[in-house]
Amino acid sequence: MVVVIIWRWLLSSSGGMINPLLIQAGVIERPVGFFATREGAMTTLIMINSWRWFPFTTLMMLAGLTRIPGDLYEAARIDGAGTFQRFKRITWPLLQPTLMVLGVVGTLLSFNVFDVIWLLTAGGPSGATQTLPVLIYETAFKGYRLSEAATISVLTSILLMGFAFL
Repeated sequence: MVVVIIWRWLLSSSGGMINPLLIQAGVIERPVGFFATREGAMTTLIMINSWRWFPFTTLMMLAGLTRIPGDLYEAARIDGAGTFQRFKRITWPLLQPTLMVLGVVGTLLSFNVFDVIWLLTAGGPSGATQTLPVLIYETAFKGYRLSEAATISVLTSILLMGFAFL
């Protein structure tokens, strides 16, 4: 809820801090309604969700990087490997397990974002930001079609379990 309140305030077209900064920097000429268009609303929600999970992702990447022994870099440097070669041959392959876990966890968490979407746009404008969790909520609690919402939920769970398994 706090994340939503802060971002709603920052992105407000009438008094938010982002529009004046963009105007002053010369990026835009007049205030932009970040949630006014279909593309703008989804792009803004993606940016907010990315900002929200950035610290977790960074911490996991740092943990993956600290697992790589420094001796490998030293040996590669002695053998004459350049920076790009060390990255390509040491860092990238040894970081793959961490990146795979982050990819799966990030996809599962992003697939189930409900709170930010519902509190900022409620699936609008014109259904542009309606994801499966929003659809399930609207089907169950606005349309009172509980069995249909339960079916969508079960199918979504099966889909996500299949993705995680692969």
